[in-house]
Amino acid sequence: MTGDDRGMDLGAAAGALARAMVAAETPILDEAGLSMWEYVVLDALADATAISQADLSQRTRRDPTRLGHLLDALSDRGLVDRARSTDRRRVTVSMTIAGQQAHARVKRQIRAMEESFLRSAVGDGGGATARALLSRLGQAAGELSTD
Repeated sequence: MTGDDRGMDLGAAAGALARAMVAAETPILDEAGLSMWEYVVLDALADATAISQADLSQRTRRDPTRLGHLLDALSDRGLVDRARSTDRRRVTVSMTIAGQQAHARVKRQIRAMEESFLRSAVGDGGGATARALLSRLGQAAGELSTD
């Protein structure tokens, strides 16, 4: 057995990390009154002034019907706005100021939790490197072919 064979398989390590992060994020989201999927939607809207509901569905990988229910809940709470285009065939979604504030508050809390986790896992100096490496792996995973 080589040194590389002793560690966790990448899938197992990624799964363990994902489960731990979801468990750690849940109380933060609960306190904010958001579900995990509602936060995913707000996070996808954070970098756009407005996006079509169809594009948002692709970005979040939520089927349009489920996304519609999430958007209804977020809209009812004043966190997103939806507007029909002039031809009435397209719906555009954007975050309200309240949505931006809620997203920013939750994002700060999640980042603080992640930084604490990274410090405990890899030490004070390794957090930025670990985050950069994980980001690169996440981007590469999106390009991974299953052929």
